[in-house]
Amino acid sequence: MTSPTSTRQCDACIFETAEPTVTCLRCSTRVHLSCYGVTHYRKDWLCDFCTSFKGGTVNSPEASCQFCPIRTGAFKKLKISGRNAGWCHLLCSYWLPCVNITADKSSVVVKSPTDLNDRKKTTCKVCATTNGACVFCPHSKCFNAFHVMCAVNDGYPFYQSPNRDLSTFCKTHISQKEIAQMKDEQQTQSHTEIISESNKNVISDDDDDD
Repeated sequence: MTSPTSTRQCDACIFETAEPTVTCLRCSTRVHLSCYGVTHYRKDWLCDFCTSFKGGTVNSPEASCQFCPIRTGAFKKLKISGRNAGWCHLLCSYWLPCVNITADKSSVVVKSPTDLNDRKKTTCKVCATTNGACVFCPHSKCFNAFHVMCAVNDGYPFYQSPNRDLSTFCKTHISQKEIAQMKDEQQTQSHTEIISESNKNVISDDDDDD
């Protein structure tokens, strides 16, 4: 690959837009430049994980997301109380309300350890494990929960609700009509607007150690 490609789904935001994407030379993770914080493109570009572990790939034992059991995808370093805490998917981080993403997209910072710990105790509806941190179906009185990446891989429709929160219903409480409506609403927004909403909890780089 000699230049960024376009109209390809991004592993960081899962949206397919005309914004250019780049693909990691080693693990084939594909991301929008703005989603992943890529400021300088080069044909031998490597994602953060492959850059850190030059002898391994996302299939290495170190490639473990703290928010889900999926071992492939767009990884970023995770920090808790200013300390490195392993790796996590940028996609999981966009949809989890208990974390922040630094402005330069260099790392993910846990803003509520208590909320994160509670989410880690919840069983995922898709993979039936507690290996990660779950998001919840917003339907009234529904207690279904799921890891973000598990839900994406199982075809759950992620969308922005009328109040512009990022969310997804479980398959019990979402109809095909609602899915179509969500897609229509998202198509009226630019990719920049969607990611801007995803990043409403983005923090400045100077605050990531607080």
